[in-house]
Amino acid sequence: MCAPRRLFGGSNAVSACVDRDMFIRALVLHGISPALDMEPAEMDMLLEDGSELPDRVEESSAARSTSVGPATPVFNRLKTRLLFTATFVDEFGVGVSHIFFATVARDEDEVRNKLTSRVGARVSYMATVDIGFDPSEPVALSLLSDAMAEMLRQIEDAPTSPLSDGFSLLVEHRFDA
Repeated sequence: MCAPRRLFGGSNAVSACVDRDMFIRALVLHGISPALDMEPAEMDMLLEDGSELPDRVEESSAARSTSVGPATPVFNRLKTRLLFTATFVDEFGVGVSHIFFATVARDEDEVRNKLTSRVGARVSYMATVDIGFDPSEPVALSLLSDAMAEMLRQIEDAPTSPLSDGFSLLVEHRFDA
């Protein structure tokens, strides 16, 4: 914990952990093995979805006499899947468009990527993304049935359940003059 690590730019883990990103790096590194050290870019590759552990990971001098078991990417298991919702209201020319989107994801970036693939980058960029479901949100109130709202509450309560697996909902309506 007090040894300088390349991963933290030469700082030790105790000093580095005051920063959120460095804390996550320390947590992942510790989960792999406290005897490992790696370059920050290698850790960034590890933290990306679907990435494999880099081929070159060096043991620290303190652990060279002990065997180190196989390391596995653990960060994706640490990031909990949650229900996210996104809303978008657009007044264009002579009409208006309302969009409600809900999906189970690990973070806002994943939500925006899914939204981009469904409705495009402009809407994804401008949409309001929230963790969880607020049934009193105006767009949700106007677009969702009571049954759909209840299903979203169930998914929010159990985002790793079979009901939540692969869940994605997009509801849109337009008023054109």
